[in-house]
Amino acid sequence: MIKKLWLISAMTLGLTSSLWALSMTPSVQSFNVKPGESVGGEVSVTNTDGETLQIVPVTKNWFVLPANKAIKVEDWLKMHSNSFELKDGETKKIKFTVKAPKKAQGELVGMLSFRTKSDSRSTVEFMLSGAVYAVIIGTEKLSGDIRAMMVNPSTDSVQAGILVRNTGNVHLRPHGIMQIANDKDQLVANVELEHGQPTYPGNERPYMGVVKDLRMSPGKYWAQIELKDFDRGVMIEKRRQKFVLTEERKVKF
Repeated sequence: MIKKLWLISAMTLGLTSSLWALSMTPSVQSFNVKPGESVGGEVSVTNTDGETLQIVPVTKNWFVLPANKAIKVEDWLKMHSNSFELKDGETKKIKFTVKAPKKAQGELVGMLSFRTKSDSRSTVEFMLSGAVYAVIIGTEKLSGDIRAMMVNPSTDSVQAGILVRNTGNVHLRPHGIMQIANDKDQLVANVELEHGQPTYPGNERPYMGVVKDLRMSPGKYWAQIELKDFDRGVMIEKRRQKFVLTEERKVKF
């Protein structure tokens, strides 16, 4: 009989990643490294599955800048662990090393991944991953711009958002509160934009937020935002833009 092996993977961006009954902490780590130098890190993996798990640690590149296309993951990211068994309730700390190749530019982005199987699920393999960012000191450029602003009022809520373009060579995790004011500069709404997912260099991503139990009346308004990078606290862009909400509840910027 031929057995099929199914691979199910997950990668989250919170402080802790979990898949079924395997978790890792932290799930996102960032390092600033000078070219040619190394820094060490550690991740904890915990089994609450109810049975022993067989785990295989692996690393992989996630986002690669064109300037770094010749750099393989083994050139800069290494986990110091072979395959191992993890009993139910057991936690194992895995050490790893981040090394900045001398020719690396901007940022290297990789994954610490753990392939997992158990005796009762021998035909299914799970993979849990966490992100590692290595900023190459002296080569990094953090920049971006707001490509568009959006306000979408409904009968009982207001959704607002922006489209962000990353024009630098390191990831952005934009964060901000869009303030909506009427033509008398009276505040109508503060819409906090979600900031979980990163925008990688050369890419665009929308960031949205919503305020419930609010109905905007037709009229003239201002939308204003101070957009910062959540991970570093650096200002990305300030934008103030006028728009009109018509009687038909259409928005015109």
